[in-house]
Amino acid sequence: MIRLFIFLRRLVSHKTHGLALAIVIVSSLAHANAATKPTIFSAIVDFSKRQLTITGENFSPHHSAPVVSLDNSTLPLVSFSDASTVATLPSGLASGSYRLTVANSEKKVGSLTLTIGTTGQQGVPGTQGPPGPARPTGPQGAQGLQGPTGPSGAQGPPGPSHAYSASGQSLPISPQSTVTLLSVTLPMGSFVVNAKTVWMAGSGITLSCQLVLQSTSATLDTTMGLFSPLTNLATAQLNSPDKILPQCVDNAIFGTTATGFQLVATQVGGIN
Repeated sequence: MIRLFIFLRRLVSHKTHGLALAIVIVSSLAHANAATKPTIFSAIVDFSKRQLTITGENFSPHHSAPVVSLDNSTLPLVSFSDASTVATLPSGLASGSYRLTVANSEKKVGSLTLTIGTTGQQGVPGTQGPPGPARPTGPQGAQGLQGPTGPSGAQGPPGPSHAYSASGQSLPISPQSTVTLLSVTLPMGSFVVNAKTVWMAGSGITLSCQLVLQSTSATLDTTMGLFSPLTNLATAQLNSPDKILPQCVDNAIFGTTATGFQLVATQVGGIN
């Protein structure tokens, strides 16, 4: 509404009939804030409290309570402000779509369609985000309990023998002649050699037995005696394969017979 005020003031001097000055003052009494329509941004249902929380703007431009309706049914208010209003939903509200309206004190109305109690169509899955940064390694966990003992495996095949032996019986020994009773072939290595000779002892018969290395004819051990049996014991370090020969000689003039003889060579450090 515009009012026009015209003030006319006549100034009269003693020399003139008068001078008229018109002063026109115009004022506007229009409202500074025009009424604004409510806008609803969101509506969230809390089924446990039977409450509807509405957010937006221009719900209460003059701090007056708005009117919230659901399909033209007015809802009781719990709280309100210009940007948020909480209303109570009726009990037993069925699932479905409803027209929600908010009317402010300027009789302006904002509305939207509110769906309650139904599940909408599933949206398209979003793209997978980038992997997060690696975190430092955590402390080592405690050692677990020892598990039960497993079943025993099958016995393996026998390993190579580290003992070498040979034996014989009933071999004549001529007087004053050396007789090789037998021979044992050994690989390279260290050995303990044991030989035993059983013979027919008699009056005046002296038997001498020795262990000889074939490659060098070196004597490893010599034993002489009047009584049976005779035993020879020696060690041998072989740098290449070789043979050990047990030999005996009858120092008398009658001769005798070796009735049993045996040689056993055990490799040092070997497991039989």
